[in-house]
Amino acid sequence: MRPWANRRARALRRRLAGERGYALTELVTVMAILTVVVGGLGDIFVSASHSEIDMNRRFQSQQEALIGLDKLRREVHCASAVTQIGGSALASGGYYTGVTLTLPSSCITGSGSATWCVVANGSKFDLYRYASASCSGTGQRWASSVMNAHPFSLPCSVPSSAYLTMLHVDLPVNVTSGATYTAPTCSTSATASSKTYRLTDDMVLRNTSR
Repeated sequence: MRPWANRRARALRRRLAGERGYALTELVTVMAILTVVVGGLGDIFVSASHSEIDMNRRFQSQQEALIGLDKLRREVHCASAVTQIGGSALASGGYYTGVTLTLPSSCITGSGSATWCVVANGSKFDLYRYASASCSGTGQRWASSVMNAHPFSLPCSVPSSAYLTMLHVDLPVNVTSGATYTAPTCSTSATASSKTYRLTDDMVLRNTSR
């Protein structure tokens, strides 16, 4: 065997047979580096998890609002009259927490009265439907996290008596804590926090008389 190869083999055997460990300084340095790396990865995973939860909540609330608005639209189209809760007629420039629809027997959702209103739930509101002429008793919730306390009104451009009656609905939805919303009027625009999902529609009561 060549001398240099023999020296290399002896050095390798000495290293393999050695029992020397790591110094305390080396261990502390490695642990500090691992803490920084693992902590950074943990922050990324936690942030991603929170974003996913927030996205799922917003998606669920938006879907509820869409389904609720679709149910309300079907009943408004079939209704023969719409009034304030209590029976008074809607007034131009008025904004209401709820409305009562008069449903004829031909409506597939049932006949009689149906009241749609928003009910306070903390700092926000839930959209409910009651099978009565009032916003009380046992109702069905159709949407949550509604930001508008008075979502019902007549359209700003009220048609003349030659046209069918119409109902304007403004449903902004936001699940974010501390979100704010200023409802529009016929002369001002709405202002809303970010992540606000706003549903608006002018619905025609097809069974009203011209």
